[in-house]
Amino acid sequence: MGSRWTTAAGSSTQPLHVEVNYLTTAAIVKSIPDNDIIIYSDGSKLENGQTGGGFVSFQAGSQFLRGSIPLRPNKEVFDAEAEAALAGLEAAMAHSTAQHAPNLWICLDNLEVTIQLLSSSIGFSQTVFKSFNILADTWLSRRRLLQIEGRAV
Repeated sequence: MGSRWTTAAGSSTQPLHVEVNYLTTAAIVKSIPDNDIIIYSDGSKLENGQTGGGFVSFQAGSQFLRGSIPLRPNKEVFDAEAEAALAGLEAAMAHSTAQHAPNLWICLDNLEVTIQLLSSSIGFSQTVFKSFNILADTWLSRRRLLQIEGRAV
C-alpha cells in the first residue's frame, strides 16, 4: 500500500508524499515544482478539552484551499492531526487544480501520525487512516490534464 507514496526520506519520484514538517526545510519546499500541491496540516487542543485541526494548500506559490475541522471534546491532538491531513487530501483531490498536479505533498508536525498515515493502522483513528490510505491510492488514477507542446490534452 505504501509503495505508491513516500516520506521525505524516500524517493522524490513518488507521486504522493507525506512528510514531517521539521524535515520539510526551505530547500525541500523550494525544490518542489510549481504545479505540485503542498498541504500543511496541524491539530491542537484547547484547555477546555476541545480539539480541532486545519489545513492549508498551496500550488505555484499561491494558497488555493484552507479548512478547519472542529472535533468533539476530549479527542486527542493525534486524532485532530489525522483528521486534518485527511480533510486536506480530500479537498485538494476534489479541487480543479488537482488535474494539473503530478505530485502532492502533505506536511505534518507529528511523526506518529505520519507513520500511521503510511501504514495499515490498528490503533486509534483507524477509520481515518483507512480512509486516507484508500484516497491516497486513488491519486494516480484521478483525472489529469497533461501539457504536450503547450496544449492541454
